[in-house]
Amino acid sequence: MKKASIVAAFLASLLVAACGGGGGGDGGNSVVPPPVVVTGPAWSNFGRDVQHGAQSGIATQSLARIVWQTPVDLVPPYLANNVLHIHYGSPVITAQNTVLVPVKLNRDGGFRVDARSGATGALLWSAETDYVLPAHDWTPSYNIAVTQGNRVYWPGAGGKLFFRDNADAAGGAVQTIAFYGNEAYDAARAAYDASVIISTPLSVDTRATCISASS
Repeated sequence: MKKASIVAAFLASLLVAACGGGGGGDGGNSVVPPPVVVTGPAWSNFGRDVQHGAQSGIATQSLARIVWQTPVDLVPPYLANNVLHIHYGSPVITAQNTVLVPVKLNRDGGFRVDARSGATGALLWSAETDYVLPAHDWTPSYNIAVTQGNRVYWPGAGGKLFFRDNADAAGGAVQTIAFYGNEAYDAARAAYDASVIISTPLSVDTRATCISASS
């Protein structure tokens, strides 16, 4: 059973090289060092790689404390006895330690992507999507992906993908690419939205020459 919030420190610890210590016995006058600039292997897909192996290139830190946390579901669809039939999307992490979190907005759907500092949890940018869930019993997960060139993709309606270059930057233009081409999608938007639905996590290969998902 999933929880409606994640301990994002656990995810960010895949990349954060060091964090400030807790309070000591000096009356609270200890100085917390600034976050270390991080450059490390990204966690770019569901399960990190296209094989979804979930093997990190960096050992995790101690899980003895929460550095920051953020909700992944604003309206969890709880059933009786707190049963929650839902799968949540996996955050992905850039090489510069930006944590990209898929957030469910409403009880039955609606999503956005929040980009947060892995060191502090501060919101860097946020973008919504028109994605519609496929028919389901258990709510399927909504997943995003980052290429080695630091472009982030997230699913939209009708087999469409939204994307944004430089996932670490606070500002940036959001663009779209459709499975059958943008012109074909624009010419029959309602038909595509009703019949083509991305239903699996996005995956990008190591050269970012292929983005895959099932519809």
